[in-house]
Amino acid sequence: MQDVATKEEIKTAKNLTNSRSKIFLETRAYLRQSLSTLFDLAP
Repeated sequence: MQDVATKEEIKTAKNLTNSRSKIFLETRAYLRQSLSTLFDLAP
């Protein structure tokens, strides 16, 4: 899976602790991939 974070997600992640930032970005990446698969769209 390719991790793709938007500028807004990166900005938000910088305001979190290191562990929460990692969880946030991973969760967003998994969600983006799932929606991409579900709707047959590019992430």
